Amino acid sequence: MQQREDDAATTAAVGGMSTVADSYTRLLSVLATGDAAAFVLFAAIGRGSHDSSTGNALTTAAPFLAAWAALAPPLGAYPERASRSNEQAAKAPLLAWLVAVPCGCALRGVLQGRMPAAPFWVIALVATLGLLEAWRLSYHQVSSLSMALDQFAAAIVDEDDGGGDDDY
Repeated sequence: MQQREDDAATTAAVGGMSTVADSYTRLLSVLATGDAAAFVLFAAIGRGSHDSSTGNALTTAAPFLAAWAALAPPLGAYPERASRSNEQAAKAPLLAWLVAVPCGCALRGVLQGRMPAAPFWVIALVATLGLLEAWRLSYHQVSSLSMALDQFAAAIVDEDDGGGDDDY
């Protein structure tokens, strides 16, 4: 929809070549906002399960958000073209997730002055993968439905413009 049109305009502006800078502009998309929400939700669930009284979910998620924002665009989490299948939607963030989440764990450890225990790293990887994939697949399904409805509406409008005998 709008993101696809923006991506096409950006690509055309640079002669068909997508640049790393272009991929960072996609951090302002609905897709990237949902990715960030997945990391904040991960932090909120973790904080809730440990009855943490210091800070908040956003500060807990900050190392993961910073790592994701820095690494996801160049690692292909926001492809130039919208995903055409559930498989493409699910695969797009995988490399970025595999690199950014451990970096977020390490950054969290540096900020806290101690590295998280190994189980935290595993839980962070599994939980964020589940949340990101659920979000990405949901977004793809809604985008596909929206595009289908737009095409259906356009077909109806085009049919009515024919001036045939079906006008009332």
